[in-house]
Amino acid sequence: MQDNTFSVQQAEDSSGFLFWQVTSLWQLRIKKVLNDKYQLNLTQFVVMTSIHWLTLHNDEVTQVSLSQHTKIDSMNISQILKSLQCKDYIIRKEHSKDTRAKIVFLSESGKKLIKQAIIDIDVVDKDFFSKLGDIDKFNHSLIDLIKFNV
Repeated sequence: MQDNTFSVQQAEDSSGFLFWQVTSLWQLRIKKVLNDKYQLNLTQFVVMTSIHWLTLHNDEVTQVSLSQHTKIDSMNISQILKSLQCKDYIIRKEHSKDTRAKIVFLSESGKKLIKQAIIDIDVVDKDFFSKLGDIDKFNHSLIDLIKFNV
């Protein structure tokens, strides 16, 4: 009896499976640095980095803007912000126009921590992705995937 479950003959022919493997390998390297040196998980790092990025680009940072920027569900953003607030890495203040929203800032300790973490993770990223050669082409392909699937 033949099984037609898979549309590919080999696992290496599955883009999704390959993407999963690459993501897992990349995350292992990132997690090692974040866990060992900063006691942050990857999602906390992404949220803190995004707060820093959006703040530097003069955007008001809210839970909604973080969700849009990171593509992380807003309920998860809320939980992450609570955990970061407990660590004193972020500060939440009332929004001046929307009473339901809060504006999010990095605390001084959060800003100091994330600035160093970004530098360290940038080294990991450059080492990991440099094997591809043309990083710009790869990044444009990723941007296209995001655009087509949002």
